[in-house]
Amino acid sequence: MTERSTVADANQPPTTNRSLRATIAGGVGSVLEFYDYTLYGYLAIVLAPQFFPASDPVSSLLAALGVFAVGYVARPLGGIAFGYIGDRRGRRTALIGSVILMGAASVVIGLLPTFAQIGAGASVLLLLARLAQGFAAGGETAGASTLIAESTSGLRRAIYGAWTPIGSLLGFVLAASVVGLMTALTSAKQMSDWGWRLPFLASVVIIAIALWLRMRTDETANLNARPKRSPILEVLRDHRGSLALVIALAIAVNGAAFIPLAYSSIHLIQRLGYKPAAVYWIVAAAIAISCLPMPFIGMLADRLGNRRVAAAGMVGYILLTFPGLALMGLDNLGLAFVGLLLIIVNNGFVSVPVYTEIPFLFPQSARYTGVSLGWNIGVILAGATAPLAAVWLIEQTGIVTAPGFWVIGVSLIGLIGLAIAAGRLGPKTEVTGSESLPAR
Repeated sequence: MTERSTVADANQPPTTNRSLRATIAGGVGSVLEFYDYTLYGYLAIVLAPQFFPASDPVSSLLAALGVFAVGYVARPLGGIAFGYIGDRRGRRTALIGSVILMGAASVVIGLLPTFAQIGAGASVLLLLARLAQGFAAGGETAGASTLIAESTSGLRRAIYGAWTPIGSLLGFVLAASVVGLMTALTSAKQMSDWGWRLPFLASVVIIAIALWLRMRTDETANLNARPKRSPILEVLRDHRGSLALVIALAIAVNGAAFIPLAYSSIHLIQRLGYKPAAVYWIVAAAIAISCLPMPFIGMLADRLGNRRVAAAGMVGYILLTFPGLALMGLDNLGLAFVGLLLIIVNNGFVSVPVYTEIPFLFPQSARYTGVSLGWNIGVILAGATAPLAAVWLIEQTGIVTAPGFWVIGVSLIGLIGLAIAAGRLGPKTEVTGSESLPAR
């Protein structure tokens, strides 16, 4: 076989080697995507005065976080574009394109002039680079979860599917670790002058690894069976209910997770006064620890059902977020670490089964597009706005644990979505994750 991605491969039952190749390619690629995409969040405190100088530090930070959120606006467009490529040209082709664009945009950010050098043009260029990152990220989660789901058998699908959120979280870990290392090795002035650039430029190494892995991955979709109808039209005309369900689940997963993943470092440094280097390390450690049980959560989801496990995680967010935030505010770094773990441990119970379930809400002909569009709309509504909402809630209420109200709200939306999913999909898919899920 001279070409790794063939229609013949797509028509064969999944094998262990094929499943492993898809899982590694999807997981490692997600590491790169989320490393690049979340660097901005971890460096927002440093980037704010460089690109959005203001007399009030909170105003400067809110402007920087606004660009963080605006980057998500391009995600649905990227989801539609990469979804079309993935559904009509192949999952592998779309995933290769998304990883190249993400890496290139990150390198551009690392080379940008600052506001002091070229004025407001620097802010505009940063915004454009973030939009490019958002466009690339729009095709990543859906593509990786679809590739892995289609490359694995139903009885072990959640175990393999766990590596999509593991890869995403390891991207957060890598970003936090690199930023922590740079903060420890440089002075505050050096970090502000040039240190923040190096983590973005380091993307060149990671993109080479991810690209090599994805080029060696087998295709899963039978491209000869593609319908003539546009995938996006098929989704909007025939699968609006499934689209709404994916949006609700994406709101729950991202809205809750982005509080510990993207906002916690800002909360601990600026709001609570902990030292930046220590914060980056404990955030990285907490995220890494949260990855450890994910394969076992996948085993649990394969046995008990995706929706039951996801519901347990959402209830966990509701019960543990306020205590976790309270521990983070006790002026003790060790207790802050424990509090962060209390919140972030729920992410695996939610994300592993949800990532595994959502590809099969759509038929293969529009699967990449349907998941991409629904997921990215949910990310915009809740993930992109989570850090902003957290800052705003504390400013309005004066309560340091106020972000917990946000987590409760999005978790309740997710529980409603799971209840609807149980009625729409029936009990069979609770255990098997069967390919024959009806897409309504």
